Amino acid sequence: MPRPASYPRQVDATTCGIAALAVVAARSEASPDYLGAGPESIVRHQKALHVVASRVGMPWPRSLGTSPWALARLASAATGRRYRSAIGRRLRAAIDRGLDHGDVFVYTGGGPQWWSRWIPRHVVAVLADGPDPRDGCYDVYEPSSGLIHRVDADGFLTGAAGGRAARGNWRRALLVLAPEPLREGPTRACRR
Repeated sequence: MPRPASYPRQVDATTCGIAALAVVAARSEASPDYLGAGPESIVRHQKALHVVASRVGMPWPRSLGTSPWALARLASAATGRRYRSAIGRRLRAAIDRGLDHGDVFVYTGGGPQWWSRWIPRHVVAVLADGPDPRDGCYDVYEPSSGLIHRVDADGFLTGAAGGRAARGNWRRALLVLAPEPLREGPTRACRR
């Protein structure tokens, strides 16, 4: 079945991470009805999920969006995979490795002032069923537009103009939450 050219949009200025999470959960079949839901249902779903996210881990004001630790924990609950964060020069490797196991979340941001260059402002999802990352492209779900952008992977990460729409028009990718492989067998051994 072909993937649509767009998914539901975020319902307000603070729900980009929640919209990305809802799409990833629906794509992993944890919440498949979300993608076919009507506008009112999407609004209710995103707002309810945003309330839950604001209470996960260290308290986080909903007015600041979705914290990385809440997004990682809720994505783990939806997909059954643990999510690991990466910053700096490790972004590309973390995305490429993560795409082998599922969709990857990317926090974007970076204002023009020196003090705002490293502040995350938006969340997008790099989709696992897009082009092979070794080909140098990503398919990115951008929640403010609801569109899926096919972009040059390096341009998406470094802030090149071609990747800007996929970053929600922010300057650069700042933080990645990438799924890890599923663990086989028990995670702890009993010792006596």
